[in-house]
Formats: sequence, C-alpha cells, structure tokens
Amino acid sequence: MVDRVRFTLLLRALGGAAALGLPGVSLAGELSTFALKSGERVNGRVVDMDSEGMTVMSPLLGAVRVARADLAEIPAQPAGDPAAAPSVPVDPASFWKGWKWNAEFGLNGSDGNSETLNFRAGLNGKRESSKYDTTVGFTYAFGSESGEKAKDRFEANIRNDWKLNAPWRLFAQGKVEYDYFQNWDWRWSAYGGVGYEFIKNDKTLLLGRVGAGASQEIGGSENKIVPEGLLGLDYAHKLNERNDIFANFDLYPALDDFGPYRFLAKAGWQIVVDEKSNMSLKLGVEDRYDSTPEGRKRNDVDYFVMLVFSF
Repeated sequence: MVDRVRFTLLLRALGGAAALGLPGVSLAGELSTFALKSGERVNGRVVDMDSEGMTVMSPLLGAVRVARADLAEIPAQPAGDPAAAPSVPVDPASFWKGWKWNAEFGLNGSDGNSETLNFRAGLNGKRESSKYDTTVGFTYAFGSESGEKAKDRFEANIRNDWKLNAPWRLFAQGKVEYDYFQNWDWRWSAYGGVGYEFIKNDKTLLLGRVGAGASQEIGGSENKIVPEGLLGLDYAHKLNERNDIFANFDLYPALDDFGPYRFLAKAGWQIVVDEKSNMSLKLGVEDRYDSTPEGRKRNDVDYFVMLVFSF
C-alpha cells in the first residue's frame, strides 16, 4: 500500500516536472520511458527489473517498486545504450488473454467429365508468455468425387510448453481425431515429455522433443489403450517480413509391441498477401503414416493451398 501511494506521488511529480521542463528530473541521460495501463507515460531511471516488476529511482522519492501488473510495457535498459533498448512485453493478465488466432480456408473442385470437391478449414490459436507457450488447433477436411464422399476428417489438438532454464522445457500435448475412412471412428492420444531448443532466435526455431504417452482407437477392431513413445521435431524460419516456412515431425513407436509405429509429418510455406487485412497464403503438405493400417494404405497424404486470416 505504501509503495502504491509513493508510486502515485512519483507519477504526479515526474509527469508534472517533465511537462514543465524542470531540471530537477534530469537523470544525466539515463531516463527510460515506460507506459502504464492507465494510459500515462512516465520518465524514470530503471535500476532493477525482474518477473514481478521493476524498481524506479526517483530523485524526489528514492527507489520505488512498480508492480508488473501496473505496466503496459517494460523498457529494457542494456548498459551503455539505453536509447536503443528494446521493450519487453508484459505477460497477459490471465490465461484467456493474449491469444493470437488465425482462420484458414481452402476450396477446389471440378465439373464436367468428372465432379470433384475438396474443402479444408482450420482455426489455430497461440499464446506466448515468459513461462508458457500454448497452442490449440482445429482442422476439418471434406472431399467428394462424382457425388460420393471421398474424405471426411476432423482433428483437434492442444499443446502446452513450460519454459525452464533455456534451452530446456517441459511439454504436454493431446489430440482427438475422427476419420470416416479409417477402420476406427475416433482416436485420442496424449503425451508428455522434455523439449530442447537447438536454435532459438528472432528468425529461427529448431525444437526437439522426447516423451511418452498413450493412444486409443475407438470403434475399431481393437479398442485397447496402446502405450507409445514420442520423438518430435519442430522447425520454423522467417525468410523475410512476408515469407515464413515451417516443418513438424512426430514419431509414435508402440511401447508394448516392438515394430508398430505411426508418424505425422507436415511442412509448408506462408506468404503475406495483404498486411492491412492480415491475409496470407499458405501452401503445404501433410503425411499421416501407420505401419499397421489393417487392410488400408499406410500413407494418407494431403496437399493444400489455403487463405489465412490473422486476428
């Protein structure tokens, strides 16, 4: 409570003095500007900063602790070059805030000697904070040939990464699938494990994952729960401001019986088409492989071209 009162007095003192141009607030060129959620912008010298907030040194009140929850952004202050310091974003106030979403749609078909229709849609969300990375995704694909259903598939997935001391992290992920043309109706799977960042910078991410879990096919010949391992690799690279490429690979070897395994591989290229409307074009390929398909082909390969709208 005392710090909150002192902080309010500090805002008024610094804000008023800065507006009048009083020399008493000059800190020898070491002033940093930071914004509050109330809309005010304040100048002060940041002497300490951590995950809970920061300490501002005031020539009037001395050291004042500012809670992170009161800030809209925190300006980082590297030694020797405070003017060029990048800002560190504040974590969202709750799990339900800070999400970035994109909706994607693709449609193609033909008419005449042959009638085909293929439709694919998806909704994907991502939330990043200093402690967690969370992603969710929903995909639906439908296809027909000469009026007969040729594809009917739905997938929902979620994954959360707990960031430890870089480059390590823990993860948990789950998925639910429906596929009309498989010998099962539904399949669920859940896994957990450890991730390692081989490369992580502003342009490139290369993340490896090792873990274990289980899956179950419901409505098929066998409804048993199968323990499985997980070996995964995630790659993303920003070619430039308008072009991004990505690739993901997940291998699921059965742990109760040596030999059977599944894998999911996906790769794509996303191009910004219109920055004002946040519209992009995504081209990609996805391969779902099962070593024991029970009378069906082992590979299911999808190619897609989709419009993506970010919001």
